[in-house]
Amino acid sequence: MLITKLQIKDIKNYTEQEFDFSNGIVAICGPNGSGKTTIIESIAWALFDHLDYKKEDFVRRGARKGSVNVFFVSTIDGREYAVSRDSTGAYYVYDPELQIRLAQQKQEVTKWLCQQHGVEDGTDLSNLFRTTIGVPQGSFTYDFLQPPSKRKPVFDKILKVEDYIHAADKFKDLSRLIEGKIAAIREKIASDEGQLKHFQEIEFSYYMAIDKLASLKYLYDDALKVKDETETRLKDLEAFKEQLDRVNKEISKLKINNIENETKEKNLITEIQRAKQASELVNKAKSGYEKFLLASEKLKTLEKSRATRDKLRNSYSSTEQQISRLESDLLI
Repeated sequence: MLITKLQIKDIKNYTEQEFDFSNGIVAICGPNGSGKTTIIESIAWALFDHLDYKKEDFVRRGARKGSVNVFFVSTIDGREYAVSRDSTGAYYVYDPELQIRLAQQKQEVTKWLCQQHGVEDGTDLSNLFRTTIGVPQGSFTYDFLQPPSKRKPVFDKILKVEDYIHAADKFKDLSRLIEGKIAAIREKIASDEGQLKHFQEIEFSYYMAIDKLASLKYLYDDALKVKDETETRLKDLEAFKEQLDRVNKEISKLKINNIENETKEKNLITEIQRAKQASELVNKAKSGYEKFLLASEKLKTLEKSRATRDKLRNSYSSTEQQISRLESDLLI
């Protein structure tokens, strides 16, 4: 908390006085007997229920009662509160903004002050002030010089040793839990490392397979090109074969015609020989003269047939030459 104001009325040698405190460190100075200690004692009485002597000795001589008002800003919510106390027993917490009393009577006020001081409910605020906050002049080292048995209760409360012991016991369970978690994690890490090693082998096989697949794809693309070229060549050869088949058919027809022409030629020769014989007979006999004339006519016809035969022979020879060229192209 940040104490901002102190109002004192009829306390020790003060009739009525108000002190304003600024932020930061505040020094209270003055000659002996001027009331410096009274300021500290007033704050201790209102905020820590601490007073080193009787209330009657605390009230200004001749006054019926004395009162103290301490104003402070709470660090919990940042608001200003006032704690008022007088020698007749009045003790309450006041909210100047809401203008209401938040706590009354000593038990409620002390509980509320414990929250503002940041200590556990039920803490002896008077002992806390005497040993920690408002240690009297010249007795600061008093508790340190006590034997362990008397020093321990004082400092254990101040340092909250019991809280630390309790927290340490809880942390033991947490430590065991963490150790168990760490062991499980280590086992998992070992298992994962084994799987990672196996994964690396699989990854190596995977990349090897990718390389092999790329090589096979390259070979496959080449094979497709060869296939396309072969199919194109095959189509060309099939077209050429069809053309060759047509030529072979023509050759077969020409051969048949040639045979027929040779047969006709033989028949014509025979007829010519007969015509010659007939001509001889005509010469020998006028009676055969007409037959001779007829034979002459036939001879003319045969000569025409002969010319036709020669043409067929020439055509046959040309066809054979063409066949030879086609066969040479096929062999290539």
